[in-house]
Amino acid sequence: MDNASRNKKMKEENTPQTLGYLDKVIVQTQQKVKVGVWGYIVLSLVFPPFTTVWAFYKANKKQVLHLVLPAMTIAFSVMIVFSAISSRSTVSVPAQLTKLGIGSQTGVSQTKLILFDNITLFLGLVGLVAGVYWKLKAKKEGLLGGFAIWFMIAIIMMQMVAVGYLFYYVYQSAYNTIVPIINSNYQGIQ
Repeated sequence: MDNASRNKKMKEENTPQTLGYLDKVIVQTQQKVKVGVWGYIVLSLVFPPFTTVWAFYKANKKQVLHLVLPAMTIAFSVMIVFSAISSRSTVSVPAQLTKLGIGSQTGVSQTKLILFDNITLFLGLVGLVAGVYWKLKAKKEGLLGGFAIWFMIAIIMMQMVAVGYLFYYVYQSAYNTIVPIINSNYQGIQ
């Protein structure tokens, strides 16, 4: 055999014969590439928003943002919903203290606390629905559109802002409720 026929034979052996064979090779390659999203989720929750932006960057650099972002959105949304539900108990603290005979004027706007609680809860529920929807879509199609990516990033950032305000109002409510009680007890001791 001469060189030309040998090269032709080698080329025929290395070329896929059918589209089915090519699809099979692609599926096998995709199965080998599995992404662990837990590392990115833990990284994003360590010290948000700084580590969250870092997790976005790392996932985008490794070209797995379409798989990581929906999982991060779900994780943040679950945490936000729990925060909103737990803050509901602080709304009734001044009323409960008044019922116990400990009258204290907190100075905290209960309507602002309730408003931010509802906004936080709404953003959490929207994030859960969007995260689950786009997670299923990313697994099925293997990619996400620009709108989905920017929407989930915006939801996560809005959740961080809303929960920041919520924690501020919860802290303010707790502080302004407890300090007058401590002061009145301290004055009663003297």
